[in-house]
Amino acid sequence: MKQKLTISALGTVRKNKRRSKHELIRRDISRKRSHISITSERCNLRDQKAHQSSTKSYDSSGWLELAYHVQMPTLT
Repeated sequence: MKQKLTISALGTVRKNKRRSKHELIRRDISRKRSHISITSERCNLRDQKAHQSSTKSYDSSGWLELAYHVQMPTLT
């Protein structure tokens, strides 16, 4: 997933050379933020389902996945 983002960023740099690097980085951050919010919504839905059915034991994999996604975006 990280590779995809870097490739797309390079593509935008080639297309419009007038845009500053800072602007492109900012756009990349907003794209990653939206991805994080989508994954967190999915995890919340999964947790609600787990709570509703009393037979299932609570699975914390959703929280681990969310933590993983939040830590991933690193800007160098």
